[in-house]
Amino acid sequence: MASQDKKDERKWVGVRISKAMMHQVSEIIDRHPELAYSTPNDFIRDATRRHIETIVTRDIMAGANVYALPERVESIIEDAVGEGLAKDLEHQLEALLKDMDPKENPDEFLEAIKAILSSTFGPTMAETIASRIIQEASGEP
Repeated sequence: MASQDKKDERKWVGVRISKAMMHQVSEIIDRHPELAYSTPNDFIRDATRRHIETIVTRDIMAGANVYALPERVESIIEDAVGEGLAKDLEHQLEALLKDMDPKENPDEFLEAIKAILSSTFGPTMAETIASRIIQEASGEP
């Protein structure tokens, strides 16, 4: 009885997936060595981590004042590269707000922001700026 009262302190737990899904994962790993997954476990951990990040981001964006995002983006970019480029990007973001409601689909809105930023800064910098936007939206320092 004492063993049942003990807290479960395992660091890892197993997850069961169908053989068909495991076969698909293995095929992806074999076909795409550039992704650097050495085992199906690596793939599944990464997929789970990414999905968690997506859900957390969606929750943050849903609770944030997304209508203030253009000003936040402008401020972040202005700090990094100057006022002129920030103003150009602000106009693109304002046009984006006319076409979609960020509260209805925060994921799509954030992807659109990344696309705008990527065209100017490249995908890596766009992802970094988007991460900072999410941090600010969540109230993190």
